Parts: sequence; structure tokens; C-alpha cells
Amino acid sequence: MIKIENKENCTGCYACLNICPEQCISMNTDDEGFWYPVVDNKSCIECGLCVKVCPLINKAEYSNAPIAYACINNALDIRLESSSGGIFTLIAEQIMASGGIVFGARS
Repeated sequence: MIKIENKENCTGCYACLNICPEQCISMNTDDEGFWYPVVDNKSCIECGLCVKVCPLINKAEYSNAPIAYACINNALDIRLESSSGGIFTLIAEQIMASGGIVFGARS
């Protein structure tokens, strides 16, 4: 059964309420209007699904090193007419020179 010691540790996402097979969890609001779960202990079968689905109890840890690339077209006229720094033109020309086909969109 889900136990929220501090209401600040609940996002109010309703995941626990939605997964409960016995529908023994309700969401109450506090004085500030934030939602938090309240369990009817008499109806709870202690299946643990509410704990398993909680995004705060089961915080996913990520270990990644994001990489960003930046480039621009050296041709000023193309760059000034582009929203992508003119890089689409360079990529499209390379693909077409290799026998490929390029599709694009324009707004």
C-alpha cells in the first residue's frame, strides 16, 4: 500500500488511483489545492501495484552524456534564407549527388 509521509512527495499524477484493482485509493485536495492519495485500508489487498507505479517512489536514474552538434552553411545567401542555418541544403545536395531522393516541407 502506498504511504505518502509528506504530501510534497506526491505529484498528484493519479497513477496509484488508476492502477488499484480494488479502487480503494481516492485523491484528496489539501488547503492549497494539491492532490494526494488516501488509501482505504479496509479495502486494500496490499497488492503493491500502487507502489510499483509511483514515479516518485520509483525514480528512474539516467546516466547519459548528451552530445550537441552545431553547424552552418558557409554560403551566406543560403544561410540567410534558411531556418536551419542552411545545413538542410548541404545535406540534401549530398544525398542527391549520391543518387538519393530528398523530400522537404515548406511553411
